[in-house]
Amino acid sequence: MRPSVQQRKFRRPVEAKSMTIGIGYLTNDAVVLGSDMELTGVARFKGHKHFIQYFDKNKGVAIAIYSGLENDIRCVWEEFEERVKREAQRALTVPEVRKFLAAALKEVLGNRKSHFQMLVAIAHPDHNPNFFGDPQPAFFRVHGSRITPAKDWEIIGAGDCELTRYLTQVMSRELEPRQAALWMTHIIGLSNKLVPTVGQGIRIISISGAGKFQVADGSPYAQKLDELDEVFAELWADLYEPYLSEEQLEGRIKSFVKDAMRIRKETVRIWQK
Repeated sequence: MRPSVQQRKFRRPVEAKSMTIGIGYLTNDAVVLGSDMELTGVARFKGHKHFIQYFDKNKGVAIAIYSGLENDIRCVWEEFEERVKREAQRALTVPEVRKFLAAALKEVLGNRKSHFQMLVAIAHPDHNPNFFGDPQPAFFRVHGSRITPAKDWEIIGAGDCELTRYLTQVMSRELEPRQAALWMTHIIGLSNKLVPTVGQGIRIISISGAGKFQVADGSPYAQKLDELDEVFAELWADLYEPYLSEEQLEGRIKSFVKDAMRIRKETVRIWQK
């Protein structure tokens, strides 16, 4: 006999934590989610940290990344899936799917104190069309059992620190999904090096307003952005080198542009594969 939610809650091993990093960005017509791919702490588990649920005969999709207890997300998502499947015979809307998720969070987590967090994108071809008729995705942040609308940049987990907040503030202008995805890989890659509890690997997911999504390994992009960091560091040093003549500095700047364009072309080639 399948155990109830309350029974599953009772058996949950609370010590198996996964406080790593998740980042989300809301563009004009898409949500981009990024996370590491390795649980850290007592439990060592390498793999994806995203969960997917289709609705309305696969027209709509809900995708989440999380930080917290692995058992929490599995119980929450199982409860959420069951609620969606019970209504599979009718056309569900994005607000209804959000209510199902909120009910699942309340059922599993209740009012207990929890560090569990999620970033959730929900999209459907008929949801919230703009002036041109293009659907807009919904983007939510979850803390414990509370679900609230998210803003442009959101960060969860141990990676939510001064470094990552600064990096998202630096890139505060409007971005296209690919630009946001690349900047996420850079933030997660740096966090893996500088924030002790952030795991390895980078997973990027782009969800369009129409409910289409793509999943990519962000590690190759992070490597290219690390190269670009080194090129920018050399340019910074050259700009403030007091013994360089204007002609020498112009030559260094031309060299910088050449290196930057090479890295850009290599990054685009990776994306096109």
